[in-house]
Amino acid sequence: MTTLRNFIPAKAESISELIHAWNLEEPAPSFESRDDGSPFTISGWVLSVHKATHVLIDIAGRRFSGPIDIERTDVAEALSGEFKGTRPVLTCGFSIVTNIPSSDVPSFDIALTHDDQPCWLGTFFFEELSKVQIGRDGWLFLDNDTNNSVEQYVGDVILDDQLKHDWMDYIRHFSTAANERGFEWRFLLAPGKEYVLPEYYPHACSPFNTPNQFVELFKADARFIYPLAELTHDKALTYWKGDTHWTDYGAYVAFTRIISSFGLDMESFERHMKISYTIEQSKGDLAEKLDPPPLHPRIAFSIPDSALAVTFNNHINNNGKIVVFENPSAHMHRTLVVFGSSSSDSLVKPLTLFFSRVVQVHSSASVDTTILDHERPDHVLLQSNSRFILECPAVYGTYSIKSVIAEKLQRLTDLERERLKFKVANYQFGTSHKNNFYKALSTM
Repeated sequence: MTTLRNFIPAKAESISELIHAWNLEEPAPSFESRDDGSPFTISGWVLSVHKATHVLIDIAGRRFSGPIDIERTDVAEALSGEFKGTRPVLTCGFSIVTNIPSSDVPSFDIALTHDDQPCWLGTFFFEELSKVQIGRDGWLFLDNDTNNSVEQYVGDVILDDQLKHDWMDYIRHFSTAANERGFEWRFLLAPGKEYVLPEYYPHACSPFNTPNQFVELFKADARFIYPLAELTHDKALTYWKGDTHWTDYGAYVAFTRIISSFGLDMESFERHMKISYTIEQSKGDLAEKLDPPPLHPRIAFSIPDSALAVTFNNHINNNGKIVVFENPSAHMHRTLVVFGSSSSDSLVKPLTLFFSRVVQVHSSASVDTTILDHERPDHVLLQSNSRFILECPAVYGTYSIKSVIAEKLQRLTDLERERLKFKVANYQFGTSHKNNFYKALSTM
């Protein structure tokens, strides 16, 4: 579990009364507790006012002590004034190794021993690194995520040559296959919320952020869509305070770019299709991480119940999810396959009004060729989120959604498996019976 070190003094004046200077080096300010049984260790250096001889720590009533006797020439060289070069500075280091596993230490009290009496400095405690950072006006943003979204934003992450090669190889193979199969395709990169609303984000954006590096890589290819300018134009309508994803309105903005890029008749669609939205108070995926989780207004797309039907859903969460939509009243009788990420969930809503058959596959833009063989689509949309740039999708022909599903099903309990079977059995598998293929892919 990744944790953050925090310190509460025993009393406000205790630090200045007892020490001139100090530093705790282990555990580090950002500390990862391990479950391998490794002992909890504390080390550092201290210059005490009263020439303390030992450092003492108390962990849940168990006391450990270590002498302040380790030479630290680096500290002596770094300090100036009356402490520089003196013997007490040279021997200011300490190290205490306990017999308590690191993973079992939620907090510890620390003291200096002077004349055999402990003088308590205060308490260090550990807490989970927050996955949420609160920006201006209460806007919530992702933080401490595995994709290092903050580091990507401020320009600390450079796309290396191997990663660039992998991305170009992925596109080259897929483009060749698309030409052979005769379908049109587009790649949509959904911008992170912080790029659309930088005025609320507590970090400065670098021109060398990773989405910019990615866009530069494919700037000559019109099949790549990064709708940052269009989303920024409407700002707070396109994203919402409590979630990492765009609103349904933001998804619709991206939808218009996709349809126009395909060269399809967007004007005729909007003339004949009444588009409406509602405002809902909702807990987003960021707000849910707070206690208590706040509600925020979200713009939601209104779709008539009679307009479309979900004719298959394997009810897998995230990667491995397959949902099929059929709409006989759609604007065009064509098939679209979406190999997307979580942002495609709201994107498929307007897409299902435009295309009569939409197959949504949650694969973060990795392509399963068996689905292309089965559907023979007119159009294919590859979709990923900007923070996922650091991981290239699987090279064309190497990805199997069935393997992903099988791995997830193996991790289910017997009860979860029975519930999933019941949900999947409720679908009629569409008028064309084409969805039996997806039932077979999701067999338990």
